[in-house]
Amino acid sequence: MKNNKSYRGAACACCIGCICQAVAANLPPLFFVIFSEIYNLSVSELAVIVLCGFTAQMVSDTFAGMFCDKIGEKTSGIIAHIFIFFGLILLGVLPEFVSGEFVYPCLIAAVSVTQTGAGLIEVLVNPLMDSLPRGEHSSAMRFSILHSFCSIGQVMVIIFTSLSLCFIDDKNWNLIPVAWSLLPLINSIFFFVVSLPEIGENMEDYEGKKEYSGAGKRGGLLLILFIIGCGGAAEQGIAQWISAYAERTLGIFKFAGDLLGPCVFAALMGTSRILYGIYGKRISLCTALIFSGSGAAVCYIIAGFSGIPILSLTACSFTGFFVGLMCPGAFALASRLFPGGGTKISGKLALFGDIGCAVGPWTIGAVSSKAGLNIGFMLASLYPLFFTAAVLFYFYIYSKKGK
Repeated sequence: MKNNKSYRGAACACCIGCICQAVAANLPPLFFVIFSEIYNLSVSELAVIVLCGFTAQMVSDTFAGMFCDKIGEKTSGIIAHIFIFFGLILLGVLPEFVSGEFVYPCLIAAVSVTQTGAGLIEVLVNPLMDSLPRGEHSSAMRFSILHSFCSIGQVMVIIFTSLSLCFIDDKNWNLIPVAWSLLPLINSIFFFVVSLPEIGENMEDYEGKKEYSGAGKRGGLLLILFIIGCGGAAEQGIAQWISAYAERTLGIFKFAGDLLGPCVFAALMGTSRILYGIYGKRISLCTALIFSGSGAAVCYIIAGFSGIPILSLTACSFTGFFVGLMCPGAFALASRLFPGGGTKISGKLALFGDIGCAVGPWTIGAVSSKAGLNIGFMLASLYPLFFTAAVLFYFYIYSKKGK
């Protein structure tokens, strides 16, 4: 029987969870210059902080499926937010209470705890959102709206944190993560109060109930994992380097560079997700994803080839608009092929998406260290091109089988 129960509170909790995930991922890097100046940390030591946080999130992605299935959605959601809450508290408090030589491991520990919570949220909220009563919204539209809150959270973190650093002394930076910790604490309470659907509860509403089995199903999963990996690489490739490009190439000071670079990038990424979430019923997912991959590839090529700094920066920013649908679209493809796949499928997607998010920026950085950022951007245009080719192959194979 069709479930008509309203889960508006659950939808809000999932969307705020995405904002908390954005806080966990984007707040620590905004303090790296301060860490370098106050605690004398080198660039390589800062890179290790990023690596440890990323590793913690991948470990969380890997085991979250089994973890969430055993203890339930509500408990998992609360624990995920508590991890982020304590991680942010530790980030702000520990450096004030330990001696100089212990600050660095404390920062690593705090970021790792925070990113563990972010990984749990990423694995949990996608299948939860997909399990809500569908109404007139497809999976792609739902995921697009949900992921738009990651972009909204990123914009919020950049603007509010950058503004705060303009008005307080750098030595008081630790007040900012403590203030941000209130958001995951409040949402953990919200998760406790609201009614949540069981994952897979409303799969009878799904238009493609038939599941594949055997090699076809495994091949489809591998293809989707490749798609989300390329999408993550295309998204974070420019996202992680756009601020440095604005500062080094255009000579813009950090605050303005962050606003013109990653902030505009995130805003445009969120805009494309919101637009598809509203108007997605009029546009096929195949068309939208091909448009996304092709547009992102063009932006990468312009950024690397134009030779005009302001045009290259504009292309970097507008990449955000085109990459916005890549990861939500991959989750929607998985939902079509694996209705009711739950946290296990979500965990695999999150893991490969994070791998792509690491490989993309690393590729640009490795190439740029030898040949410059422009060449790095040119080479990285392969990621959205691979994404587009894989999407075309997916729809060529599975649209013939009713998908």
